[in-house]
Amino acid sequence: VVPWRFVGQMVYLGPIANQAEYRRCLVKSCAHLTRELVLNDGFSRMTQGEIAGTLNGILAQLRERDEAVRRGNLLRVREGADQRSLEHNAVMYNQGCPWKKDGNCSTPDYPTAGTGGVYALSLQYMQSVETVLETYGGPEEEWIDTFGVPRD
Repeated sequence: VVPWRFVGQMVYLGPIANQAEYRRCLVKSCAHLTRELVLNDGFSRMTQGEIAGTLNGILAQLRERDEAVRRGNLLRVREGADQRSLEHNAVMYNQGCPWKKDGNCSTPDYPTAGTGGVYALSLQYMQSVETVLETYGGPEEEWIDTFGVPRD
């Protein structure tokens, strides 16, 4: 039995949870492919263009799914977490890291971390992936998204 006041918050949680989990998987895929693109040692059995094209496609999916989770009206998510949860907004957009004991996100390498919440960190992550694509991706006309192409 669930109190009636919580029913509105529970409606359509499935699509948000699904896209959030997919987003988590895409973040890990970006990390893997970014590393492979920088190394480009041939052990991934993908060419530089295949890695870059696939990474570009995954980054685009990551942005789309992030938008769906946060804002809604996309990918079967009717109402995003921004409209549903004050706790979500506090973690995503407020300064600091509330999940850490001292609330401080800064590190010696990144002293301004946490000045805009998790959302700022995720934007920085995506920008870093773009920078790696620009630096190590080679010519854009050689990019091939091997995971986005249907196979027999």
